[in-house]
Amino acid sequence: MTRGRFLVVDDEEDMRGMLCFHFAGEGFAVDAVEDGVSGLAALAAAPYDVVLLDVHLPRMSGPVVLQEIRRRWPTQLVVMLSSGIEEDGDMPWWTALADGCLDKPFPIGELERLLEALLHRKAQGATTP
Repeated sequence: MTRGRFLVVDDEEDMRGMLCFHFAGEGFAVDAVEDGVSGLAALAAAPYDVVLLDVHLPRMSGPVVLQEIRRRWPTQLVVMLSSGIEEDGDMPWWTALADGCLDKPFPIGELERLLEALLHRKAQGATTP
């Protein structure tokens, strides 16, 4: 039995591999794709507890993918991953649509705590704000 199911959408092969390896070792089912178009296709094909979505993606940017996820699956939990989330001291518009945001590189423990909190919130029946 798995602890949850994640989808990693990141164009960096090393990041995808590290996240898949780590969380599979922690008892999670993890799928990974390299771009936003493939991420949306994966979501249409199977349910996921949480999507880990990079901001800078080929074919379709992370914020555009996030908007499409909110349109099609409004309660889907999404964590945005990016280098330099703050722009000139201001948070980008898309951070309000996400359930969490982490700056790369991040300590894996920080991501684990965020995911555990989101899974707990999901289990309690809370929805995306």
